Amino acid sequence: MEESVRVAGLADSEVLRSLAAEARVELSNKRGGDVVERLDPHQADSRAGIGSAIEDPAATLLLGDIDGTPVGYGLMTLRTVVDGSLHATIEEIFVLPDARSVGVGEAIIEALFGRRHRAGSSCHPINGAAGRPCHQELLRIPGNGGTLHPCPPLAGWPVTGSTPGRPELCVGAVVVDDDRLLLVRRGTEPECGRWSVPGGRMEAGETMVAAVLRELREETGLEGICGPLVGWVEKMGIDHHYVIADFRVDVLADEPLIAGTDAELAAWVPFDRLAATDLVDGLAIFLEDN
Repeated sequence: MEESVRVAGLADSEVLRSLAAEARVELSNKRGGDVVERLDPHQADSRAGIGSAIEDPAATLLLGDIDGTPVGYGLMTLRTVVDGSLHATIEEIFVLPDARSVGVGEAIIEALFGRRHRAGSSCHPINGAAGRPCHQELLRIPGNGGTLHPCPPLAGWPVTGSTPGRPELCVGAVVVDDDRLLLVRRGTEPECGRWSVPGGRMEAGETMVAAVLRELREETGLEGICGPLVGWVEKMGIDHHYVIADFRVDVLADEPLIAGTDAELAAWVPFDRLAATDLVDGLAIFLEDN
């Protein structure tokens, strides 16, 4: 019997809504459950709450599996408090009764805590009874073409697998409109489920400008005009070496966002919500510096 925890995606919408409905049925029979139920903003439609969380950049929604079968979920939100720091709250934890002796709930909580630590936030303890819903491709390291080396040199690293090949040139599109930044939620590893600017690897024979506009179109459905270089970053590891050039891009029209290829979701995120958004590593610092 193998248990695992993963980021929930759009394909998991129905199973998440079903689990949320079961959680609320169980809650109604617990002490104080009727009070919490009346305070639930989604009381009329319990499935709507978990559905909206899937597309919320400030929410982390994890699914717990046993042998590939979903048996529970956990929901955590990030908010900026008055002193400017981030505060994480585990909003909901639920595991089906027959699976509670296996440890899936503990694994979900541990994974949520891990994401909270990466975001650099404090955490609100879980309220309520156990079992109740309670109250691109690219990793980015900051740099901008100076002498900064974001990662230690590979010399002296213990290499157990393949070594890096030639550096791969990648591009990113920084699109700003009316104090909002265009972001996509990654649908594949690394950092699946986290948010980044549209972008990816260049193709053979492709110019950088063409690559930026292609990635924008493929991941968001938008057409744009490529502007100046914003900055570049470098990511090096045992099995990869990415050099990422980010360009300012202006979109041609206010069209609906259509996520595609490696992007699971695309959204315009207001500047004041970026701090509470689960961004890929290094992106927040890069945006602040540029």
